[in-house]
Amino acid sequence: MLKNHEFDPDEIDLSKCSPEDIKAALGISQMLVRLESQFRRDLDPKTIIMKVLKLTCSFYGGDWTGVLDIDPEVGVWTAHWWYNVETDGMTPTNFNEFENVSEYVTWAKALDEERTLCIPMIDPMTEQEKIHYRRLGTKTVIAAPFYKGATGFVVVRNPTQYETNLDLLKLVA
Repeated sequence: MLKNHEFDPDEIDLSKCSPEDIKAALGISQMLVRLESQFRRDLDPKTIIMKVLKLTCSFYGGDWTGVLDIDPEVGVWTAHWWYNVETDGMTPTNFNEFENVSEYVTWAKALDEERTLCIPMIDPMTEQEKIHYRRLGTKTVIAAPFYKGATGFVVVRNPTQYETNLDLLKLVA
């Protein structure tokens, strides 16, 4: 019998997997191999983070990916690291220096519950959030909270593939 943290490939029922699920799983596998080979060459944390963000953005077909840090005591968040496809780097963004967490009710609730977001495909958005999304150039967004004791999210803006398969995003977070 396997323990919770062990993996048994024989337990996977491929007949229940959609072609997109299989394609996503293979893509995640390839992405992890690429990341591992790049990590062997880089020891600088910023370089590693930027490569992870770029590959994550590519996997989901997004136009921007980033790390949003939240300070719960002050009630604000800020984009800490990000990758912009258009500029191929961490260039100016439409985020305010500090965003008020209370204006993003859906996000605050997801953070409290330590769960992923898939907006608007699964999670609804408030009218106030819609205003912010227009300012930020966001039509759709997916996000995964940091592991346990979440104080932020890893986010992909405007994903074009695997929008409801957040496995890689959860691994990155």
